[in-house]
Amino acid sequence: MNSFNEELMDERYPEGYFDHYIAMFQSEMNRSGFKEHADLYIKIEGYSEYKKLVDEIQCIGKNNDWDYFVYLAKELGKDNLDYTHIKELGEVAIEVCNEYNG
Repeated sequence: MNSFNEELMDERYPEGYFDHYIAMFQSEMNRSGFKEHADLYIKIEGYSEYKKLVDEIQCIGKNNDWDYFVYLAKELGKDNLDYTHIKELGEVAIEVCNEYNG
């Protein structure tokens, strides 16, 4: 059993962009791999969807909901994505977005 209020999380993140982003993750567990993942996501989903993902990640950071996404990563079988990796994955996504907005 988890200690998260699933209803609140669904309310905060109804589109599940970061869930999807985590589920797609197959890159190396470092900044370079996280950047590669961001670039691939943009190629597959398009920049407008990527921007929505980044908006959601910024909300996650503001609400400090990283632990919830660590829990989701485990549920998705991504056991190697711990708190540090999840947070860095989000931070790199924001950095890539900022580079696009240059």
